[in-house]
Amino acid sequence: MMPFQVAMRGAVAIQCLGTVFKISPEDAQAAVSQPLTEVFTNSVCKNDIVPLTNSVPEDVGKADQLEDGRPQRMKEEKYTAAVDCYTQALALDPNNAVYYCDRAAAQSKLSHYTDAIKDGEKAIAIDSKYSKAYGGMGLVLTAMNKCEEAVTSYQKALDLEPENDSYKSNVKIAERWLVLQELG
Repeated sequence: MMPFQVAMRGAVAIQCLGTVFKISPEDAQAAVSQPLTEVFTNSVCKNDIVPLTNSVPEDVGKADQLEDGRPQRMKEEKYTAAVDCYTQALALDPNNAVYYCDRAAAQSKLSHYTDAIKDGEKAIAIDSKYSKAYGGMGLVLTAMNKCEEAVTSYQKALDLEPENDSYKSNVKIAERWLVLQELG
């Protein structure tokens, strides 16, 4: 990243923080040992990845136990119970892309598409190589008649998992729907 780009991003970051927390660089109570521009620059230049949260191992184990009942709830079409189960699991292990992806599937079954999209986006933010999250997003976007976006999601899933027949089929179906939409 060029120094100018780093400086611009740093300025934007400081402005955003100031707006959100209603502070300015002159506020004494917000003083830190090094300027925010320096903190930002050091982080960007080092490509530091800061974990979203620190999950405690026993919490992860509890979350896994909650997750174990989800397939049965989905099979029995108890989608609200599945959403609740995943919400509890995510409270214990908020960095688990699988939980977000699976909760998105349950949300989708309840036609809570906006919530499903948010969960799918969180899953992808946690693990950008998780093909199932892109495939699930494609399903939700198709249900919302956002076929162009669905094609993009399915294609990303297929790029990550080129031999997956389901993704191949879903790309073709979404492309057909897109053509039909364009024909009006």
